Amino acid sequence: MKKKTATPKEHFFGRVDELVEKGEWETIQEEGAALLEGGEPCGDVLFLLALAAFMRHDFAGAVARAKQAYDIEPGVTEYCDLLATLHGMAGDLSSASFFAKMASVGTSSPKLVGWLPKSLPTFTEAFFEVQSRPFFQQAVRALSLGRWADAEHWFGQHLAFHPKDAEAHAGLSHALMVRGLFASAAENLRAARHVVPSDAKVASLLGNALAAIGQFAEAQAVHRAAKAADAADPAIHAAAIVDLLADSEVKPQAIAAEIQDWARRFGVAPEALPPRRSSASPRRLTVGYVIGTAGRSQSIAFLTEILAKHEAQRFRVVGFGAGPLSDASNAVFQKCFEAWGNTRDADPLTFASMVRAENVDILIDVSSFTSPALLQAFGARMAPVQAMWSPFFYGMAPQNVDALLTDGFLDPTDKAAAIVGEALCRLEMGAPVVLPVPAVPTDAAAGGEARGPVFAADATLAELNVQTVEAWAQILAAVPDAVLLLRDHGFRSGDVGKRLIGLFGNFGLAHRVDVVSVSETAEFFAQADVCLLPYQSMRPEVAINALTAGLPVVNWSGVGRHRRLVGSVLNFAGLAADMVAESADEYRDKAVAWMNDPKRREAFRPIIRDHLDKAPIFDVGGRAADLERAYLKLHSKVAAAVGSA
Repeated sequence: MKKKTATPKEHFFGRVDELVEKGEWETIQEEGAALLEGGEPCGDVLFLLALAAFMRHDFAGAVARAKQAYDIEPGVTEYCDLLATLHGMAGDLSSASFFAKMASVGTSSPKLVGWLPKSLPTFTEAFFEVQSRPFFQQAVRALSLGRWADAEHWFGQHLAFHPKDAEAHAGLSHALMVRGLFASAAENLRAARHVVPSDAKVASLLGNALAAIGQFAEAQAVHRAAKAADAADPAIHAAAIVDLLADSEVKPQAIAAEIQDWARRFGVAPEALPPRRSSASPRRLTVGYVIGTAGRSQSIAFLTEILAKHEAQRFRVVGFGAGPLSDASNAVFQKCFEAWGNTRDADPLTFASMVRAENVDILIDVSSFTSPALLQAFGARMAPVQAMWSPFFYGMAPQNVDALLTDGFLDPTDKAAAIVGEALCRLEMGAPVVLPVPAVPTDAAAGGEARGPVFAADATLAELNVQTVEAWAQILAAVPDAVLLLRDHGFRSGDVGKRLIGLFGNFGLAHRVDVVSVSETAEFFAQADVCLLPYQSMRPEVAINALTAGLPVVNWSGVGRHRRLVGSVLNFAGLAADMVAESADEYRDKAVAWMNDPKRREAFRPIIRDHLDKAPIFDVGGRAADLERAYLKLHSKVAAAVGSA
C-alpha cells in the first residue's frame, strides 16, 4: 500500500517541537509565513508566528499575529494569555486586563504551552513589572546613546500601541532625520498628521522633513498650519524661518522680513533683571558666547580651538549652553570657558538673569534659531554689546542687537546693512566657523581618468534644485565624455528616485549620472576629478573634504549672505580666484577649465593640504586675535552709547 505523503502543514507541525527546542525562530517564521500564504488561516501557525515576532522584539507584530489567532479561536487560553502579556509589557493595562479575563474562562492546550519561549513572562510577571510607556522609555534611552536604529524600532513599537502619542512621533522622526532618512521621516509624519492633526510640533517637523527633500512649497504650507495651530510658540515659528534659508527661490529681503517679524513678536525685554555689577577689572572684558544646543554641531570643535586662544589677561570667556559642562556633549568646552551657564530649559528671563549675573560686557550669539528661547532674550539689553555670529542670520531690528559679525565676502557691500538692520562688523580673516581640515586620507584621490572625466557632487535632496541641475547640464554638455557621480543621500527610495530621474531627465542627463553609496567621504571623492558644489550650498565641510582628498572644487555663490558661506571659506583659504563663481556662466567656465586641464589638477593634488594648513581661515590664533580686535572696537563704540544698562 502506498504511503501517504505528509502535507506541508503536517510536515511543519511534525518538526515544530524540535525547532522550538533549538530556538530556530527564524525558520519557524519563514515556514509558518509560507504556510499562511498557501492555505487557510490557522490559529496555531499564527500563534507560532506571534512568538517568533516576540523573539525579534517586534511586539506590535506579535500582537497582530496573536490577535488573528484569537479572532479564529477566541476560546483558547494561550492565545488570550499571550495577548494579555504583550499588552502588559507595552503598558496597555486596559487591553491586558481584558485578555487576562478571557484567558481565565478559556480552554488550555498543553501543546501550545510547550511552545512558549522561556524569555516570555507570564501575565502576572508582566503585570507586576508594568511601566508607563516602557517602549517609549527604551526609545529615549537609545536616543541618548546615539543608537538611532534602535530608537526608531522602539518608537515604532510604542506607536503601534499608542498611535496618538505626538511626542513619540517627534522622537521617531528625529531618529530618522538624524540619519538623513528625510523621505521616510516625511512619510511617517504624514501618517502622524492623520491621528494628531492639530499637533503643531508634528506639523512643524513634517515641514522640516519636506524642506530637507526639496519640497519647499509644501514645507511652508505645513509650517503655516503649524504656526496657526500654535501662534505663541517661538520655536514653531523659528523652524519655518530655518527652512526658508534652504529655498533658492526665496530672496534675502523676504528672509530678513520674516526674522524681524519673529523678533518683534517674540523678542522680550524682561523688566526684572538684576543690575550689572561694576567690573572688577575694567581692563579685562567678559565675553559671553551663547552656544545653546549648537554644541552638537560638527564644526563646534574648531570654534572651541579659536575661543581657547583668547588672551586671558584681557578677556574673560564665559559660555552658555544646554546641560552641565560635565555632560559628554559639552566636554569640548572645558578648555575654552572660565565659567559656564546651563541654559537647558531656561526661559528668556532666566537666561537674561544668568547673563547679568556673569557681568557680561560683550554677548555673542552663535546658536541662532537652534535655541529660540535664548534668542528671544536678546530683546533685552543683557550686555552693553550684543552681536550675532552666524552667516544664516539677517538681523533682529529693532531689537537690541548691535552688530552682525561677518566678512568682506559674506557681505561685500554695505547694502546688506539695509537688509539686516544691524551694523556689519567685518572680520579680517573670515567669519565662518568651519570643520577642521580632516586627516589625509589613506588613499589619495586617484581621479577618474581611467573611466573618463568624472565630476562628483555630495549634494542633498534639498540642494538638488533646478538652478543646480541646469548648471550641471551646461557643464556636462561642454565636456561630452564626462559623467557625474552623486553621493547617495537616500536617492534610491521609490518616490525620491523617480523625482531625481525626472529632474535630470528634463535636461537629458539621467544616463550620465550615477548614484554612489559609500560610507567614507574620501572613498567617494577618490573616484572623481572635480567636485561640483550645488547652487546655494551651505555645507563648507563638503568643500573641505573634497580639497583634502586632492580635488579642486567649484562653487557658485549667489546673492545673500547665507548663499555665500562656502564661497567665504574658499575666499579666506586663498582659493576664490580659481574656484568661486558669481554667475552660472562663470561656474560653468571654471568647472570646464579644471576638467580640461589634467596637468593642472595633477599639480594641485600634492600641494593643497599644505595650502589649507597655512590658510588664514584655519589659523586659530589669528582668528581669535581677529575677534578680539572686533570686540574692542564694538565695545568702545557701542558701550559708550548704551552705558552699562
